[in-house]
Amino acid sequence: MQQQNAPAADLAFQQLVSQRSPAHLTLHGHTGSILATAYSRDGKKILTSSSDHTVRIWNAADGKLLTPPLQHHDDVTAIAFSQDGRYVATGSGESVQVWDAESGKAIGTAMKTLDEPVTLAFSPDDKLLATGTEEGRLDAWNWSTGEPLFPFVKYHEGVNTVQFSPDGTHLLASTGDDLSDQIDPRTGKRLNAPMRQSNIAFNGEYSEDGKLIVTSNHGGLAMLWNAATGMKTGISFKHAASIPVTRFSPDARRVVTASFDHTARVWSTTTGEAITSSLEHGSIVQDARFNYDGKLVATLAGDKIVRVWDAKTGELVLAPIKTKAGVTSMAFSPVANSLLVASVDGSVEIYDMPPQENAPAWISLLTQYAASRTKYNQSIKVDLNAVRQLRTELLSSKEMDAWSRFGRWYFTEDDVLPVSPWSTFTMSDYIDALVAQGDWESLDYAINLSRQNPVWMKKAVAARKKLPPQAVKPATKEDKD
Repeated sequence: MQQQNAPAADLAFQQLVSQRSPAHLTLHGHTGSILATAYSRDGKKILTSSSDHTVRIWNAADGKLLTPPLQHHDDVTAIAFSQDGRYVATGSGESVQVWDAESGKAIGTAMKTLDEPVTLAFSPDDKLLATGTEEGRLDAWNWSTGEPLFPFVKYHEGVNTVQFSPDGTHLLASTGDDLSDQIDPRTGKRLNAPMRQSNIAFNGEYSEDGKLIVTSNHGGLAMLWNAATGMKTGISFKHAASIPVTRFSPDARRVVTASFDHTARVWSTTTGEAITSSLEHGSIVQDARFNYDGKLVATLAGDKIVRVWDAKTGELVLAPIKTKAGVTSMAFSPVANSLLVASVDGSVEIYDMPPQENAPAWISLLTQYAASRTKYNQSIKVDLNAVRQLRTELLSSKEMDAWSRFGRWYFTEDDVLPVSPWSTFTMSDYIDALVAQGDWESLDYAINLSRQNPVWMKKAVAARKKLPPQAVKPATKEDKD
């Protein structure tokens, strides 16, 4: 049996998924580079912004666009879901707008920030919205009326991140003034002494229980603070260059740091000691984040490649995730074992993550079987009777652990095969959804996924032939056939 988190089991999972299904759930529609991505708290919706001056709200289960694109006159530099997922906020130009996430309609008038918004956050009760700008303006708004709650707080340099405490009584701002501040979100008054960084404060984040704050700065130092007092806890984490991002694990017992020194690392919040060795990259690390249960860490580096690591051992669990044009943004689902990866060319793909439980012994048999089928390697001898027995056992099993679910998915018939091991959305339904979307990109993808299914292929090619003349592209082999 493979041991938990064994790289061989993780790699086998990745290979088996690729061999069984050519599809990644892909969100088609943007025509410019993706600037930012976010999941709703319940994991049911995805929010994306693009250099095409639109924001789009998607169904995370099937990739369908839930509303018309939210149109803007400039790049959208900040986005956020409300806590209940009913609203989204977008920052563009010199203003912030709140939208209904079900209809896509703007709510009220835009809130004027007077310079470019770079960070947004809804309060836990969704009644307030905090905004921070490139030129150092911090505001809190009653967004339903568009009224500010206090005269804005002005810093000399930009406000890089804002976040409400879990109970909503504090607003944390990290700034280019070499400090992080906790203020009263209703009055704008500072609640305790500034948390001084001795260098640009890139980010600040509350732990989920609200007891701790972690900050990071341009000098390569991340620190833990007592959220109630704003005082240092005495625990810090050091890199050789800037730390643009530091994030808590869900249980707040660890933090992950991303650094311009080409490394990321997972640390203990109780001892300050490193849990993993340095997670090495070939360029600066721009982002790092835990998955929903804290077992995995994903990193995004300057080479525009995403890597996924075991958060305990520091081992890579997947081959690096690359896209044709390069990755710009990533986000783990807050409820599912999947990772969203967004690209320079406007594409957004959902990748399945391997189970982190102990891998069953039959994974070895299934991997051998898959290799014999895809490589046509006659030297690989597989006990086909054992494979047939495994198929029967898995398809009749009622077990709901991740590996059993994966095994059932692998042996599911093509006509009812879900897009991924963790989805209930079938490939057939996905092809229909792509055809219904009706743009060139979606139809080309549908044709690519239909190569082994003449019925799907006929449907997708017929839809593409109906596109208006001004959208005509050079004929492909499928068109000629």
